[in-house]
Formats: sequence, structure tokens, C-alpha cells
Amino acid sequence: MDFKKSVRYAEKLDRLAKGLREETGYYETLSFWEGEAASVWSGKALALEKEIETGAEELEYAADSLRRAAERIYDAEMHAYNLARERRYYE
Repeated sequence: MDFKKSVRYAEKLDRLAKGLREETGYYETLSFWEGEAASVWSGKALALEKEIETGAEELEYAADSLRRAAERIYDAEMHAYNLARERRYYE
């Protein structure tokens, strides 16, 4: 596993999650809607915003999982490398 590439990809997932959160705009649209249409729009926009938030959370979870897995694999590879380097077959 390429540790640096994995960390970069996890950072990309974090940026995507942040971008999703920034693009919801639910509260901004409420200011210009009035009447019956406002309540219909409000309900649909809130439901969509919850779905987007769930997607952002899932992206962050995936990023954290990827980072943890990459770190565990990196640590195991370094441990194996150090053991092999210190091993003496013929003395």
C-alpha cells in the first residue's frame, strides 16, 4: 500500500465532504420564499440537506478508515523491515 497516496486520497475525501456541507444553502433560500410554496420547499430542502450531511459524514468516515488502515499497514511494514534488517542469519 502506498501510504502517501492513501493519505492524499483521504484528504481528498475530506475536502469533498467539506464541499458538500458548504453547498447545501438551505437557510439562504428560506429568506425569499413565502406562503404555501415556502413550507413545501422548506420540507424538501431540509430532507435533501440531511441526505447531503449523511453523505458528507460517510465520506469523512471513509477518509478516517483509510487513514487508519494505511497507518496500520505502514507500521506493520516498518516493523517487518526493522526485524529483517536486524536479523542475523550467519554469525
